[in-house]
Amino acid sequence: MALCLTQSPLKIRLVGGSVPTEGRIEVRHHGVWGTICDDDFTETAASVICRSLKFGGPAEARKNGAFGSGVGQIWLDQLLCVGNESSLGECLHSDWGQHNCRHDEDAAVVCSAGDVVQPLDQLPAVIPVVQSTSNILPANCGARYMDLFDVDDRKQRVIGGGEVIRGSYPWQASVRVRTTIKSVHWCGAVVISPLHVLTAGHCLQDYTKEAYFVRVGDYDADCYRTKRYQ
Repeated sequence: MALCLTQSPLKIRLVGGSVPTEGRIEVRHHGVWGTICDDDFTETAASVICRSLKFGGPAEARKNGAFGSGVGQIWLDQLLCVGNESSLGECLHSDWGQHNCRHDEDAAVVCSAGDVVQPLDQLPAVIPVVQSTSNILPANCGARYMDLFDVDDRKQRVIGGGEVIRGSYPWQASVRVRTTIKSVHWCGAVVISPLHVLTAGHCLQDYTKEAYFVRVGDYDADCYRTKRYQ
């Protein structure tokens, strides 16, 4: 299941609430209204939806069919919003109609009135990891950026490191994050079986599960080689 970006604004409505500022979220696609699955549905996505409906106050995300179950199509799943989007169409999501949900998992929001202020200055771009690795990685081995977007935030992490012989660590894997431009290395991992890798728990906290994939067989992640698998 791939992550997609919808370029044009989406038509959105709230259904089932007692006031216009709350309800089950429904989006219109190809002339058909459908719901959004609540998998990984966050307050950030709720804020984007409320702002697009001209409700600029605090927003709450509601799950498990809080305003009743919809009928018919479930259009979207695995929403990935950073928070600076002006509409839901700028958030990443699974392919239209691709999901593993039932209507008792329909997402909903509770919006509140307020001036709509687009927080462009406070937030990074839609996917913050699309920078070139040449601008992120340090020139000297041993100094690594702890915050990829703060060049002054460095900490000694590698002591006495050096280049390894190709193939000497075949169990090493790269947990990568898909973006709208390309994928980037996110965390290291260890192959522990033909179907499993082991990585740190915090490496899987920032994005929805559909954004991650694993690559093995790389020697230089910046160079394309045929003998690598993902």
